[in-house]
Amino acid sequence: MINVFYLKQSIKTIISRIFVCFFFLLVFVATGCKKEILSTSVKEIVLNSKSEKDQQHTRTSTINASYIRDWLEDQQTNTSARRNLVITNILDNMQDANIYAERLNDNSNLIIVPLLADTFSNCIDTSLATPLQFLILVEDYRGILKRGDLVFFYPENATNFQLPTDAFSKYFTHQTFPVDGTFTLVTLDDVKQYEMDIDDGIQKEFRLWQGRAQNSAVDDPICIDWYLVTTIYYSDGTYEIFETFLYTECQQTGGGGGTGETPPGAPIGEQSEMDHVFLVKHKSNSQEMWEMFAGYHLIGTRFSSQPANNVFSSISYNNPPGSAIIFSNASHSATWHSWYIIYNTHSNIYTINNPNTSATMSFQGKTTYPNQGNRFEIHVKVKLLQASIFFHQEA
Repeated sequence: MINVFYLKQSIKTIISRIFVCFFFLLVFVATGCKKEILSTSVKEIVLNSKSEKDQQHTRTSTINASYIRDWLEDQQTNTSARRNLVITNILDNMQDANIYAERLNDNSNLIIVPLLADTFSNCIDTSLATPLQFLILVEDYRGILKRGDLVFFYPENATNFQLPTDAFSKYFTHQTFPVDGTFTLVTLDDVKQYEMDIDDGIQKEFRLWQGRAQNSAVDDPICIDWYLVTTIYYSDGTYEIFETFLYTECQQTGGGGGTGETPPGAPIGEQSEMDHVFLVKHKSNSQEMWEMFAGYHLIGTRFSSQPANNVFSSISYNNPPGSAIIFSNASHSATWHSWYIIYNTHSNIYTINNPNTSATMSFQGKTTYPNQGNRFEIHVKVKLLQASIFFHQEA
């Protein structure tokens, strides 16, 4: 006897596959003749780095080149000649026709402004290849620019380089970059904040230049102790953090810094709190279809003008809405089924690392299969968040 249910399902599957094949055929015809030819020229690489930019965020940006130029001019000041020179060079090197937006979160967008390969920053590492240069701006839900920074990216292989879709938003939300190389963030004051080395799509080393203001009387010189905080990531999920004192810099009215000038006085921070949810494990095969998540709530202090000073003050477990495991196959919820799953949190350790510039979450989820002789699996994920990157998401 023919099983009608499976016959219907087979017909639906065939029709679906025909539709998918037809769809991809249309896409190939429409785009096959428009493939970009990658060039070894840094300027041309920048021009070609905005693939699929207009399709990836749900909220349309209202920012244009004219608005950005006006905003940059408003950021100039009478107290920092270096800052003014950097901003002037940004204005001269903006590629207006290639500005694009990436969705950062529900409340804000990143505005990406490619810059010509004119070296104007003291923070350029001349020992490496000429970097790709960008002005990265944050637009809030009202369409107002809240902050801006320079990003220098040194691709490991510039010959065959193109920025993937949403590369920057993925960096600030997941703290990795989809292209191997070195990611450097520099303020408009031309002060280097941090660098991250990416290898095989994952973090390899993170270097943070942090200036800590000394307590002093009103008439005393402003003194800042500079430290290099280095995080080394290992393939097994472990890491090491080293802190090195660099030097002390004192001045009456500001200036100095890791490289370039620093605004006078200690930076002013504001309390910030955000949630972070990450994928622990997922399975998608003929027997199992599910995703496991872990979520946390982090509170800290954010310094928009000097993100290297961002710190965490507390962290708590914040179970994602619904459940920490989401089933896409009904059999996992059917108590009689051989692939019925019982989920438990096996271990959950989270802490803020000294000197409060990073936080670690080590999560272990347990899936038990009671109808398979109580067989179980432990799924482990360790996530380390840098406060200097994490709070960049908050406009």
